[in-house]
Amino acid sequence: MERPAISVIVIAHQRAQFLREAVDSAMQQTLPRNAFEVIVVKDFQVPELDRYLDRLSARRVESPPTLTAGAMFSAGIEQATGDILCFLDDDDRFLPTKLSTIVELFNSRPDVGYIRCRPRFVNSAGSPLARQWIHRHEGHEKLVELHTASEFSRAHVQCEIGFNNSSISIRRQTLAPWLREFSRVRVNCDNFLLLVSLLSHTGILCTDRVLNEFRIHEAGSSGEFTGGTQTDFYAGRRSYFGKALEDAEFFLEMVRGSVAEPTIEYFRDYCRSLYEIADSRPHRQVVGRSLLGMLVNPHQRAMYSGRLPSTVSMAAVLLAYLAFPRGATWAYYHAKKMTSLHSVKTSPTRQMSSPAAAASSDSPRP
Repeated sequence: MERPAISVIVIAHQRAQFLREAVDSAMQQTLPRNAFEVIVVKDFQVPELDRYLDRLSARRVESPPTLTAGAMFSAGIEQATGDILCFLDDDDRFLPTKLSTIVELFNSRPDVGYIRCRPRFVNSAGSPLARQWIHRHEGHEKLVELHTASEFSRAHVQCEIGFNNSSISIRRQTLAPWLREFSRVRVNCDNFLLLVSLLSHTGILCTDRVLNEFRIHEAGSSGEFTGGTQTDFYAGRRSYFGKALEDAEFFLEMVRGSVAEPTIEYFRDYCRSLYEIADSRPHRQVVGRSLLGMLVNPHQRAMYSGRLPSTVSMAAVLLAYLAFPRGATWAYYHAKKMTSLHSVKTSPTRQMSSPAAAASSDSPRP
């Protein structure tokens, strides 16, 4: 049997709400079916869903719920046979030309080991959001230059080269030597994939082609749009940013002395700030030190030039926290809640609370 050129690895961690849509989107590609394989790595058991995946000929890898996100990725990669690896989060979707375009780009650029495409942002019902983030670089495809710290920071902010697993594709030979380290990654797998490519000295390509959808919804893993009470919101934030902070410290071990170090230091201070303000007790000294580190970091210049509103609003929140911790956390929660209500509209027919609910029907989703 001919080996597929590309392997799609779908990661589902305790969440089946949108998994069928994700797998369907990976299966319904313009690339011939024998040219790719789909591997679903999940840490829950739902018989109806398993039967559905089997009918689609999607290979299943069952993992214990204690594994890190990176370990789940590694488990899928170990089962993959393609020379090109594409990743798909369980709540995202591929567009039909995703795989054929990725194969075409890799075949035309043997110097490239990592490709990041542009996602379309959609709400929980799958409808495009009014606001769409775009890459800020010239040309349809661009080989990103990362020779200096400032170049890395600008690419990180303006092209978002390390954002969203579903937008990232990588050659197996680039990632294979790093699988053991991959298992240490708690949540930020997309950044790890970028850093591995940087340290492997492979070409990094950024394309403005829209090839997948990034879904923003209430059950998103970052807690960014978590519903519920203020206590629930901050519990989710603290859990996520605690793991992200561990990742940032690990990434710093990897990139010391490289052009990525200032950007990862900024990321660490950012995660530490949000981790601390999510606690019920004020932590002014820790937040103050993190804010100072962010403000003097060279990466901050890229933030000002690429995302001025975001970086100014974040600094304002942290400064307010230093003066009025409880008032600032109350205001931050309500600001996030308003943003969520504006950006994320839940479709009652697609809202499911458990893996079992998501698999209650064997019929494919439209």
